[in-house]
Amino acid sequence: ALFTQGDIDRKLITAEVCVHHLSFARADYLDKGSLIKCNPSIKEESDRQALIRAVSEDIIDIIATDHAPHSREKKEVEFGLAANGIAGIETSLSVALAAHAAGELPLSLLVAALTTGPAAVLGRPELARGLTVGGAANLVVVDRAASWTVSRATLVGRSANTALLGRKLQGTVLLTLINGEVAWQ
Repeated sequence: ALFTQGDIDRKLITAEVCVHHLSFARADYLDKGSLIKCNPSIKEESDRQALIRAVSEDIIDIIATDHAPHSREKKEVEFGLAANGIAGIETSLSVALAAHAAGELPLSLLVAALTTGPAAVLGRPELARGLTVGGAANLVVVDRAASWTVSRATLVGRSANTALLGRKLQGTVLLTLINGEVAWQ
């Protein structure tokens, strides 16, 4: 058979956008340079706005990260020699929340694009089950009012070469539960 019942029960064509395509535009190359070099590349402000509209209209299923944690030596070089990719897993939620705070993205669709959207595309809705009676929770507790400044000291990943260094962001993750167990606090 060409399709299984599982294929029929889920979307066969999906779309995702990386969070940096929602936050940067071509003009940012002037001061960010190779730190925003990625593939597909950052385009015009009109493209950024179109992607935000697509998330807002529930056309794009997932807000993802490229998360390419290149070393400083591979990113902070002449543009043509710099590695493609942007580290973004630690900042993605706060960057997405900034789009909400700016009135660009509805919170419900932002949360869905970061959680239930990816789970649905994978055909694994149980991964984004949140809280269920009698079930083990997958949950992130966020203080949306808390702010933090992106710095090499605040990032814990192996790469701290981000175009967001020095930017103040809203939204701090306080707790992450996976299958009811504390994964991060």
